[in-house]
Amino acid sequence: MSKFPYYILACLTFWAVPAYVCYAVEAVSQPELTAFNNPTGPLSLADVLALALEQHPDLKVYSWDIRAAEAREIQAGLRPNPELSLDIEDIRIGGSNSTSASSRTLGFSGVDGLSAGISRSEESPQDSVFGETEITLALSQLVELGGKRAKRVIAASRERDVVAWDYEVARVDVLTKAAQAFYAVVAAQEHVDLSKTLADLANQAHATIQTLVQAGKVSAIEESRSQVELGQLSIERDTAIHELNAARIELAGTWGSNEPRFDTAIGSFPESFAPMSAEDLEASIDRSPYMSRWVAELDRRDAVIALERANGKPDLTVTLGLRSSGSGGADSGTRDLSSADGLSITRGSTDSDRDARVVLGFSLPLPLFNRNQGSIAEAEYLARKASDERRATQAAISNALAVASERASAFHAAYLSMKITVVPTAQEAFDAVQEGYLAGKFGLLDVLIAQRALFDAQRQMTQSQASFQQTIVEIERFTGMTSEPAQPVELVEPMEKKQ
Repeated sequence: MSKFPYYILACLTFWAVPAYVCYAVEAVSQPELTAFNNPTGPLSLADVLALALEQHPDLKVYSWDIRAAEAREIQAGLRPNPELSLDIEDIRIGGSNSTSASSRTLGFSGVDGLSAGISRSEESPQDSVFGETEITLALSQLVELGGKRAKRVIAASRERDVVAWDYEVARVDVLTKAAQAFYAVVAAQEHVDLSKTLADLANQAHATIQTLVQAGKVSAIEESRSQVELGQLSIERDTAIHELNAARIELAGTWGSNEPRFDTAIGSFPESFAPMSAEDLEASIDRSPYMSRWVAELDRRDAVIALERANGKPDLTVTLGLRSSGSGGADSGTRDLSSADGLSITRGSTDSDRDARVVLGFSLPLPLFNRNQGSIAEAEYLARKASDERRATQAAISNALAVASERASAFHAAYLSMKITVVPTAQEAFDAVQEGYLAGKFGLLDVLIAQRALFDAQRQMTQSQASFQQTIVEIERFTGMTSEPAQPVELVEPMEKKQ
């Protein structure tokens, strides 16, 4: 039997072992889980934004997308693997068709002396299935033409840029929601404090009126009015508490928790506001991560078009191998023994050898029918779609900025009106009613109503500040600008009941 198949088996083993080793080395381990942070104590805006960036579930998902895009970029730069092929032709399946011949001769003669001779010829059978096979072991390598690999790497790099900008957009969205939720909690805390203070005052006033009614100094109607006022303020207090709890849960959700453990949100609202002109708003749109994302997307589409056009060009395959052919396994021999003047022994044998030849080949597809026309057209259509989507995003951002600017102006104007006119007027009315109550001109219920009007004005001023700041955050979201340092707001302190 020929020894050539054993050489082939050794080659295949040599090629298989590195593949297994590489697979074992490149195995990716599972990531370890990080500890979850749910803060306690007072909480500032900076703390909220840091927690949101570190623990928000959406951002964690995008971090894996970025890693996957980097992995695709690495894969795009790899060359095609060589191909090892083995061809065996003319394998005998049936019995041997070779002949086996053997002859032996023994003779004695005596003329001048004694002479003896033995002659033997033998031809062994060809009993191997690989006796007359043609075996070819070849190594083929695909050579990419048209700069496919370089264009593939560029397209993968552009895709990684798009994914990175997707993360930036998600990061801006998370920060916007976190800041708005923070200011909502600050406003809700103010609302709860005012509601509790007013409800406590109404409860004290109701107890006083009950004492006066029992003493017969005031009518029972006053007690009924006081009871209605106390019930309404109690409902408003309980509603404010529930709204604060909901706002706290929504804020905790920005760092992935449903159980807020922090005590209070510590923050203030800015008082000043300089509205941007329409021209400044339009110019600031280009700084938006939303628009930067679409710029990266257009670059990626162009890279895909270039790649698809390169894929339409055929690739060259180069083959280099070794071919063995011929007949093997035949053996013929002669053995002679003679003696005339002496003794002579002769043996002869022949073996048929296999021929080994080098094989070199080239193959190139003919681009007669498939020139990747459909994929090229698809890439061009998607590029046009991305251009339209970019214009639609720009129009949507422009509209959102115009609306947010108008709302910010309205909220800021409401705040200034409350601070300059409404709250001072309500304060003066409360002071006058309280002085009249001490002089006996007004009842205790009138004092309570005046106090409620003052607290309502203070609450509306706080709500206007919160809405104004939330709208400013929305403007910063689309323009990519940072807000000015917040100036502390001088709030009117809750009035205490005078003795």
